[in-house]
Amino acid sequence: MIRQSVSLRSLWWAMLTLGGGMFTAALYWQYALGEDPCQVCIQARLWVVGIALIGALMLILPDTTGTRWGGLILSLIHI
Repeated sequence: MIRQSVSLRSLWWAMLTLGGGMFTAALYWQYALGEDPCQVCIQARLWVVGIALIGALMLILPDTTGTRWGGLILSLIHI
């Protein structure tokens, strides 16, 4: 049980870290390099922010069976 909880926390950290990193890279590309995003890029940013927010939310919420399943279902629906 504890082992499963640790691996899920790693998943939530990975979602938060990778989502934040991808969003930071997109903003760098837009503002530092001067590239305007296309419509698909803007929609992709929204999906990436959603994934990062799910990761952050799951790290904040208490680790119960309901929240674990809810987070996994949200992640699968979002992806």
